[in-house]
Amino acid sequence: MNSVNLFLKCGNYNKSRFYEQILKVGTSIFRKFFSFSTAELTL
Repeated sequence: MNSVNLFLKCGNYNKSRFYEQILKVGTSIFRKFFSFSTAELTL
C-alpha cells in the first residue's frame, strides 16, 4: 500500500514537472512569435 502511494506521488510529481516544462517552452515560443509579429507591424 505504501509503495503504491509513493508511486502515485512520484507520477504526479513527474506529470507536474512535465507540464511545467511545456508551459515554459510554450510561453517562450509565444513571446518570440509575439515580439516578431509586433516588429513586423512597426516595420
